[in-house]
Amino acid sequence: MRPFSLAATLLTAALLVGLTACGDDGSPGGADVSGSWSGVSAFASGFTTSMTLTQTGTTVTGEMRVSGLVPSGTTVNGTVNVGARTFTWAAFTGCDAWGGVLSISADGQTLTGPVLVDRSGCQPAQSNSTGTMNLSR
Repeated sequence: MRPFSLAATLLTAALLVGLTACGDDGSPGGADVSGSWSGVSAFASGFTTSMTLTQTGTTVTGEMRVSGLVPSGTTVNGTVNVGARTFTWAAFTGCDAWGGVLSISADGQTLTGPVLVDRSGCQPAQSNSTGTMNLSR
């Protein structure tokens, strides 16, 4: 069993806060992230990124891939905050915990925002990474 780090705990807490966000009526409306997304996760350099998501109400599940970093079929779990037009997500692969809060564009066609990769659970411990994720339908 993998010990959870502070950053992974914070990602989980952010996800739970998103699940209980006030002001959401539970309907996705224009904040529906279902479907196939592709783009780039940028750290020191860019990595081709894709997500295939399914949304029921405000709950999101799916798969993610980041070329060379996250294998196909890595599970993504998250929630949409309709009022804030955000998608809070987390994915775990090996000893890495990925996550962030992506903004949903007004037309629902792009997801953008910061991404954190927490590697503190790796042995030996490795440096965490922060970057940005830009995806479109």
